[in-house]
Amino acid sequence: MDLNFTRGAKVRIIGGAYNRATGVVDSHMFGASLDHPDEGAKLGYGVELDDGDWVFVRHDQVRLVFRKSADRF
Repeated sequence: MDLNFTRGAKVRIIGGAYNRATGVVDSHMFGASLDHPDEGAKLGYGVELDDGDWVFVRHDQVRLVFRKSADRF
């Protein structure tokens, strides 16, 4: 799993309410964890979906879209 998708990367959401939806990474979300409040933890991505909606997903809920043959689950 890649934790370093750049802004503008085309991704597909895996699991959850938006399963199989595609979109573009808009932002990275960071926050303090309970165990390490002084350190920022990567929480996930803000993704703008192809239909115009914007969603927040965990980093393990997205896959990079390469081409149709590699994009099937």
